[in-house]
Amino acid sequence: MHLNHDKIRAFLYTCFVSVYIFSLFSNHSTIEKVLGILAIIAIFVSFKGATRTFQIISIVFLIAGFILFFTNPYPLYSLPNYFTSTALLLSLLYFLPYINNMIQIGRYDTDLKNLLKLRANHLGKIYYRSSLIAYVLCLFVFFSSITIVHGVVKDVTKQANQQIIDKLSSQSILRSFALANVWSPIEIFIALTVTITGVSYFELFPWALLFSILLLLIDWVYGWFKY
Repeated sequence: MHLNHDKIRAFLYTCFVSVYIFSLFSNHSTIEKVLGILAIIAIFVSFKGATRTFQIISIVFLIAGFILFFTNPYPLYSLPNYFTSTALLLSLLYFLPYINNMIQIGRYDTDLKNLLKLRANHLGKIYYRSSLIAYVLCLFVFFSSITIVHGVVKDVTKQANQQIIDKLSSQSILRSFALANVWSPIEIFIALTVTITGVSYFELFPWALLFSILLLLIDWVYGWFKY
């Protein structure tokens, strides 16, 4: 039964991502409604397998969403349209395992390990190198960069205190990931900023990039002396 549930969930998410990709090339309202219906079904199918924390969060947000929906004069048939906003994020997460497998098949993770090990006589060098790798990778493979670099850092530092390594990798990777997204054009808040303010992205880009690199350098100095 558990296996069947996993197959149903995998098939459902595959259909969801496929419909979302198709919707990018078509503005038909029916496609968006089908996407919303698949999202609603996915919530119920995935609910049982989720942890208690995510179950509670889901219930709270669903209740809040339903209250807002039914206290406004929206027609009931438009309900599925409000379940499609996370389609991009779910699609990125869906492709995450495939990207990880491609990197392992191409042995790029081995090259990254060699880069981190090269004349790394203290953890400060590991810190800024892992930060730099995560900064560059997140521009191309987005969320995959977090798991890829974290795995590489743990392999390189097997002999070190794993509690310290976990703290080092989480700080270096997540900070560089956040700083890269300050100017990344695929970030939603960047698109919203451009839309709301009316400022051209190419006018915003140099300042955002300068801010990002400046904070990244400060973080490298901090990590170098701390570790």
